[in-house]
Amino acid sequence: MDSRVDVRLNNKWNTLLTLIMGIMLALTFIIYIFVYKNGTFYLHIKEFCVTGLSIGIDRFRGMYGFICTLIWFVALVFARGHMMDIEHPVRFYTGTLITYIATLGIFYSNNLGVVYILFEVMSICSYIWVANDQNDESKKAASTYLIVSVFSGLVMLMGAVVLYCSLGTLEYGEMRNAVLNMSERKP
Repeated sequence: MDSRVDVRLNNKWNTLLTLIMGIMLALTFIIYIFVYKNGTFYLHIKEFCVTGLSIGIDRFRGMYGFICTLIWFVALVFARGHMMDIEHPVRFYTGTLITYIATLGIFYSNNLGVVYILFEVMSICSYIWVANDQNDESKKAASTYLIVSVFSGLVMLMGAVVLYCSLGTLEYGEMRNAVLNMSERKP
């Protein structure tokens, strides 16, 4: 393939992802302003997976979501020149976008089970992201990253199972209430 075509393709993907991140930056800022003025936003869909999909955005998480998006946006803008020589831009930018969405979902989630699932998605996509060059150095770095991520995920899963068995829920607010109820019952 002609190198000019590669650069144009990389430029298109970088521009598309930068545009998406710009829209997400505006959206996360609007969400932050909304929760700053109106208080915490909750959304719960019980039929999603086993534990349900629960989102809770308060001022703190809204700010972190906005800062996370701002950092991703700035990194994409300033890395534009470096990104022009990526061999597999579709895989790289898709991994970038899915990793970002999973990271944002971790900030906004209100359920430890959903956080665990998003952490695993983030880990797998980050592995693909890091190994994109497919040279020995990137493969080794990606393998090390995957080992650390799998170990961390297993520790997180173990903690979630212990919490669920002890408290009967993985919803943050319900876990807090269950712990408070347990402490009130003890003499």
